[in-house]
Amino acid sequence: MKLKLLHKLFLGNLAIILVLVLGLLAASYYSSKSFFSDSIKNMENEAALVIASGLAKYYEKNNSWNDFVKQRKLWHSTIASQLMNSELMPVVTSKRSRENGSKVPEKIFIARAIHLIERISLLDSNKNSIIEATITSEKYIFQAITHKGVNIAWLRIGLFDFKHQKATDYYQKHHLNIVYLLGVIGVFAAAICSFYLSRAITAPIEQISLNVKKLASRNFDLHIDVNTNDELQDLATNFNQIAKELSRYEARQKQWLMDVSHELRTPLTILQGEFEAINDGVTTYNKKSVASLSEEVQHISRLVNDLHELTVTDTLELDYQHEEVDFHLLLTNYLQRYRSKFLSSDILINLDLNAAKVIIAGDVYRLAQVIKNILDNSVRYIKSPGQLWIEAKQIDNELQLRFHDSGPGVPDIALTRLFDRLYRSDPSRNRQTGGSGIGLAICKNIITAHKGQIFANHSSKGGLCINIQIPFTKQLS
Repeated sequence: MKLKLLHKLFLGNLAIILVLVLGLLAASYYSSKSFFSDSIKNMENEAALVIASGLAKYYEKNNSWNDFVKQRKLWHSTIASQLMNSELMPVVTSKRSRENGSKVPEKIFIARAIHLIERISLLDSNKNSIIEATITSEKYIFQAITHKGVNIAWLRIGLFDFKHQKATDYYQKHHLNIVYLLGVIGVFAAAICSFYLSRAITAPIEQISLNVKKLASRNFDLHIDVNTNDELQDLATNFNQIAKELSRYEARQKQWLMDVSHELRTPLTILQGEFEAINDGVTTYNKKSVASLSEEVQHISRLVNDLHELTVTDTLELDYQHEEVDFHLLLTNYLQRYRSKFLSSDILINLDLNAAKVIIAGDVYRLAQVIKNILDNSVRYIKSPGQLWIEAKQIDNELQLRFHDSGPGVPDIALTRLFDRLYRSDPSRNRQTGGSGIGLAICKNIITAHKGQIFANHSSKGGLCINIQIPFTKQLS
């Protein structure tokens, strides 16, 4: 059976919790046993000191232990009085005793005191037995009884046997029952928390997984709301961004296909009409009709070539050639080549290119293509007589190049669309004077691939301004 992530997380968390609880119970068992043992030992060590001190006073008064030997009850009562007066054993005060100011020991005090007294032996200074303990033990502790700095006797106390004492069993059983109860409650509460935590993790994942399936079926109108303030929220945000971009891409693709079909339909319709006219005898087949047909074929050919270039530059970032390009030399060479075209179109060129003396790491052929496309557009669209200003500036390690002309300009709405595929701004940039509307789209792909930017705005000279910002690696003198 295939386990869901929810079940895996829940079972994993539960297993960890169980291991921790079992470890806690084991640690609690051994620590409580050790704590109880250490507490009793410390208490009995203190009791030995108190009893030794009292017996030293007794010896100072009677100068012998004969009364203890003859009267075992006196021995026991003397030790008991020392323990009561020292308050080493817990005592509980009854209501009546609180009223008269006396303290009455409870059964637990009596039992523990008797058990301790029965384990105490009195030895002389040479550790010979004077009074033997009622209860024998395998291990002992010794406490010296001194009088005027002289060791007059020894107390020998048998160590408490913790394994077979009801008090020990009661204490541990009571303590462990509490620990067991807390462990069960803890496991139950942790299991509930683990389930809801696992659910909180897997619910957004299930939501994202469901929407991924919809996305695979080309349903891009999707949005996921995940408010976990963690990586899952970042994942959902990225998914929403992908869905939005795919939706835009699909819309652009549809528009792209419509534009391409429209661009091809016009010259093909003209060609078909020309051929039908010639076939029907309406138009004579001569040099003029052949020139008209050739013009439309050339238009289709240019359009196909531009479409191919645009497709190539769409993936330019992956395959363009890296080399050091002297951008100033490249730009001035192409300005020289276009000089005759600008002269024949009565367009004056004004240059300020000192800042363009830089080295750019890129593809010289593609950068030349950008310059050619912009200069071609200038020749086509600047109204004769007119002017073109080309200016360069450097800001940090970025070359900023501006091509702005004397007009005509474009409407505000066209500024953001000039770099769209197959876009032409009519009527000033019309079909008779313009190209296919792909040149600036190619420029944008190339500049973007070189980690730069290209955009358009209105020129202060009255026309259009094309701005290029591209990083350079070295400045030339």
